[in-house]
Amino acid sequence: MFENVIGQDAAVSAIVHDLKGGTLPPTLLIDGPRYSGKGTIALEIARVLTCRNGRGDWSCDCASCRLHRELAYPEFVAFGPRDFAADIAISAETVRRDPRRARRFLFVRSVRRLAQRFDPRFRVGRGDAAVDRLLEKLLESTDSLLDERLSEPAGVVQPAVDGVVSEALSLVRHLPNDHYPVDRVRAITSWSRVAGAQGSKVVVCEEAHTMQSSAQNALLKVLEEPPQGVYFVLCSSRPSAIRDTVLSRVRRYSTVQRAPGVETDVLARIFSVTGFDGGLERYFRRVTIGADDGYAVLVESLRAFVRGNPFDPDRAVEAFQRAVEGVDGRALIVAAADDAARGIDISDTTALDRDVLRRRWGLLRRHIDRVTARNINAAATFRSLLFSQRGEA
Repeated sequence: MFENVIGQDAAVSAIVHDLKGGTLPPTLLIDGPRYSGKGTIALEIARVLTCRNGRGDWSCDCASCRLHRELAYPEFVAFGPRDFAADIAISAETVRRDPRRARRFLFVRSVRRLAQRFDPRFRVGRGDAAVDRLLEKLLESTDSLLDERLSEPAGVVQPAVDGVVSEALSLVRHLPNDHYPVDRVRAITSWSRVAGAQGSKVVVCEEAHTMQSSAQNALLKVLEEPPQGVYFVLCSSRPSAIRDTVLSRVRRYSTVQRAPGVETDVLARIFSVTGFDGGLERYFRRVTIGADDGYAVLVESLRAFVRGNPFDPDRAVEAFQRAVEGVDGRALIVAAADDAARGIDISDTTALDRDVLRRRWGLLRRHIDRVTARNINAAATFRSLLFSQRGEA
């Protein structure tokens, strides 16, 4: 079990120990840095808990494990924010390099992670017929990619993958700004109290720290007394932003930042990438953002903003709108801020310049926190940041 989790031996060993000993709690938190495999661990926990053979090997051929590998197990729910555009772009690139069925699984899982956010069982408000049609078409397309009769030459697989990517990015644009509306949290907790037809139920909450207080309160009620046979797996890259009352109800398993050599191994084994030494985050950024001119202008504008230099906020906002197309706005702002920081040499500034730089950098980080931790709209936050300083030199 957990054969597809690389470089997280301590966390995996602790989880396996508790699984085999029958002491895994029904409420747990997997925390750690971004790109450390938290989501993969959560999916594996769900699969192992429901394995009909009780072993949980990745190659297990029981009906439950087959459905979990395809992210089609009916008693499994995942919700919360994720950089779906990046996931889909990266896995699509993997299939284009290596169209074998094992790689197509990776791609299909990334698309179905997105589809789960539109599960009609937990819909808030009235449905959208256009979204429903798009979702139905997307699921049919992913089914065809897993068909064993589909031949593997790139000329056959690639057009099918390109079509699914287009459909998936269309669906990404319908994601809500708030991934944890309290009504949806309540709907999921109500579903968890109904006995499952196929055994244990598993609910995965990704980036749980982005929940508003009302949503955390709604979740807390079920974490205090989880129904028999139901497991809640929370994941977070910022556990300090989760309320203490929630943290007190979960057992924590922590992942670590993987060493550069381990990340290179992940790229090779999971994504069929060789010869790239920049690590997972930079590889994801390169594939999803690349050399887009909108992104370049965005980084240049943020760098000028932090330095206190003149810049055109209208041009920066326009660049953001170009660069964010099909990309998670939260990830875009974080990536652009990191790249902007790399171009600033604080030793080459006067004391006055350093004061401006510290003040502006602090302001930028606070706005980024609003987007990443409090789930506030990225475009509106970015615009507010830049135009707040329009009158300054």
